[in-house]
Amino acid sequence: VGRAREVGVRKASGARRGALIGQFLGESMLLSFVALALALALVSLLLPAFNALTGKALSMNVLSDGSFALDLLGITVFVGITAGSYPAFVLSSFRPADVLKGQLQGAGGVRFRKALVVFQFVVSAFFIVAVGAVESQVRYIQSKNLGYNHEHLVIVPIREEAMRQQAETFKQELLKDPGVVRVAASANLPGGGDFGIPLQPEGFLPEEAPSARILAVDPDFLETYEMDVVAGRSFSGEHLTDAGTAFILNESAAKAFGWEQPLGKRIAMEGVDVPPSPVIGVVKDFHFRSMREEIGPLVFFVPPPNWFVVFSVRLRPEAMEQTLAFMERTWARFEPHHPFTYSFLDQQLAALHQSEVRVGRLLGYATALAVLIACLGLFGLAAFTAEQRTKEIGVRKVLGASVSGLVLLLSKDFVRLVVVALLLAVPLAYVAMDRWLDGFAYRVALSWRLFLLAGLLALLVALLTVSYQAVRAALADPVAALRYE
Repeated sequence: VGRAREVGVRKASGARRGALIGQFLGESMLLSFVALALALALVSLLLPAFNALTGKALSMNVLSDGSFALDLLGITVFVGITAGSYPAFVLSSFRPADVLKGQLQGAGGVRFRKALVVFQFVVSAFFIVAVGAVESQVRYIQSKNLGYNHEHLVIVPIREEAMRQQAETFKQELLKDPGVVRVAASANLPGGGDFGIPLQPEGFLPEEAPSARILAVDPDFLETYEMDVVAGRSFSGEHLTDAGTAFILNESAAKAFGWEQPLGKRIAMEGVDVPPSPVIGVVKDFHFRSMREEIGPLVFFVPPPNWFVVFSVRLRPEAMEQTLAFMERTWARFEPHHPFTYSFLDQQLAALHQSEVRVGRLLGYATALAVLIACLGLFGLAAFTAEQRTKEIGVRKVLGASVSGLVLLLSKDFVRLVVVALLLAVPLAYVAMDRWLDGFAYRVALSWRLFLLAGLLALLVALLTVSYQAVRAALADPVAALRYE
């Protein structure tokens, strides 16, 4: 709009409107292509970090991928034309006589400009709420009691049949070190390692039996994982019949089978050489899968040693390095053909919700970008408004208006825009994030504090953005603003 006089002079000199439109669109297109070049350079620099963040292996081959290059070209042209069409058509429509006489009343489109700023802050506020909701859910998942102690548990895979047959001897050797608290062998683990075997609980026909998941463990497993037995007893090496002829249920399995008194009830396991055997205990429900799934029926039983594929070793937190070194030496005596490898159960459980953590990080970067773009839009609108009201500000200062009063005068309109944006963004964000959280069987509730914090943050960002232009305009010399009158 500051080039209105240029347009007036050129039109008075015979320039056609089409030529002016072409000039402004050409300038906008040039800016768009410069932006494309900078964007390609930034993507080349940031793509490795993005791949590391998302766990992907994306690559950018603009020259070798013709369709991708055409897409980029089309988007760039579209942005250039769309962004440049409004000022091109508005500026070229000015009557040169009005412009040169100083009778220009503004470029119009005030509502359009304000609507763009509102839209930008709707997007920003939406992302701020989304980041808060995802972070709250991730913290909830990471801090929730899983129903067993998953800390300081080392998982050691078993690779050879000989080690399976010597599992009990290996366990006793490990327990000689004071840093080892307990050791258990199993065919699978909590965290998605459970498997399914058809069960026929007492009182059910085979086709009517509720489905249940299986954890095949040795007698020391429940104590190693520090699970709570709420009825009956745990497996015990002192009871020889526990191996292959006894079951332990979780609470959800007892409910699914409709057993108020499950102890002594019998279960048959199809496809496995396990006769109908009694239930000897019930453990408190624990999370054996992702938080996206409700705790379902689960059955423990003690299989033959050749089923075992992993050891779970609970260590004391003190001197863990020395204990791991002892475990490695002991392993070498029993299994010289394979190196000693291990992982912590915490790491495996964290991988269950790695996608949520990545979503949170990506949303954080997207939010920063959205807020930055919104600030640029608001900054531009504030600069435009301050320029349009230069004479008004000069008159007010001459008449005694204070700097703080002028800053408040210039800022309040923009605060209204941000408030309108928040009123639009809050219900949209609530619906979207509530649906996302519905994907979790165990989730946080969306708190009003989250929306209040998002609103205050958006207002603070807006005020900081506008305040620069407002203070600058309020501090300007009124003589300079009124001199040409």
